[in-house]
Amino acid sequence: MNSRILGYTGFIVSLIGLQTVLAQSPSDGKSRYQAAVRLVQSKAYDRAKAELNTIIQREGPYAPFAHYYYALASFRQKDFSQARLMLKQLISRYPDWAQLDDA
Repeated sequence: MNSRILGYTGFIVSLIGLQTVLAQSPSDGKSRYQAAVRLVQSKAYDRAKAELNTIIQREGPYAPFAHYYYALASFRQKDFSQARLMLKQLISRYPDWAQLDDA
C-alpha cells in the first residue's frame, strides 16, 4: 500500500513539474521568440527551426510569427516544400492574423 501511495505521489510531483516546464510567461515567450529570430538572422536555421517549433507547439501569441520565420528559415535552406507547408499551416490556423498578407 505504501509503495502505491509513493507511486501516486511521484506521479503527481511529475505532473506539477511538467506543468511548470510547459507554463510560459509572456516575457519568456517573447525572449524565446526573439532568440529564435536572431538565429534565423544569423543563418543558424536548424537551431532556429527547433526553437520556432517549440513556440508553434505552445500556440501562444508568438505562434503565427514563429510559423512565418520557420517558413523563412526553410526557404533559405532551399526546402521550398517545407516552407510552403508552414505557410499553409499559418494561413489555416491564423486566418485573421494581421500580417497574413506579408506572409
